[in-house]
Amino acid sequence: MKSLETWLKERVLQRYVLENYSKFRPFDQKIINVRDNKDRFPDLYCILDNGKEVPAEVEWKSSNFVQHGHDINELKNNQGFLFVCEKDQDLGFEIPQIEINIEDFENWFTKNSLKIIQDTTEPYKKQNNERKIPKLWFSYLSLKAGGVSDFDKALKSHTWGVQKNYSPSVINQISTIQKNDLIAFIGAGRGFPGRVDLTKWMKKSFKGLFEKIRVYRITKGYFYDDKKIIWTGTGKWEGEVFPHRFEFDPIPIVDLKNIKINSLAEISKRELHSMVYGNIISASPSTLVDIIYHGEHT
Repeated sequence: MKSLETWLKERVLQRYVLENYSKFRPFDQKIINVRDNKDRFPDLYCILDNGKEVPAEVEWKSSNFVQHGHDINELKNNQGFLFVCEKDQDLGFEIPQIEINIEDFENWFTKNSLKIIQDTTEPYKKQNNERKIPKLWFSYLSLKAGGVSDFDKALKSHTWGVQKNYSPSVINQISTIQKNDLIAFIGAGRGFPGRVDLTKWMKKSFKGLFEKIRVYRITKGYFYDDKKIIWTGTGKWEGEVFPHRFEFDPIPIVDLKNIKINSLAEISKRELHSMVYGNIISASPSTLVDIIYHGEHT
């Protein structure tokens, strides 16, 4: 097991689970979908056959869970579990450990190794040709994480930024933002406490809404700047300068308020649910059309 941990990062094992989740049955339930938490704890959220969304952590061996200092209560209190290649430590009966078949993992890795290498090296390749078609991006502004106050500063500087050591997958995304793309800043949310179980989020009885959505045209694509101080992070991000940046026109193309989540189409709800858990996501234009149709003009 030591050789696997030495040469392959845990993220590869997470990818294996993401692509093979149907092979596992926690709590004697089928896993019908898995949402990647972008290399943050917990690693994954699994939607079970009974409709529940539960957290799951992926480790080479169970003792790594303890060594990494993860909060075991996150799994205990939310009926979560572990995917492991080796059960080398008992974490208590409340935390089921689902074993990964090593031979199956090896076969999968052999078949997918070239794609994994290409996905890893893609951010370092120089792209000679810009996209011809602009993309739409969503970014959630939360009160709790300071997004709303940070946005006031962003408007004055016409610039938005992401933390230096944020999730690599988010950095990879923001690095593809180009001039003339559109960015929708959505929030703050009201009527829900940040993270909400997907099953509750999708119900017609769900009372959550987004106070505002403002869409802007991006005037300068991705760049890195840790010299110009626009924000001074607080709490967990104290001293952070948010150097992964892009610039935007401060005059909104779309400016709406009071978007009730339960009035939107199912696919729109799912995309907005992913946005709340992420930082910046690539979004579907159909979701924006849905929001425009149901939102109120300011």
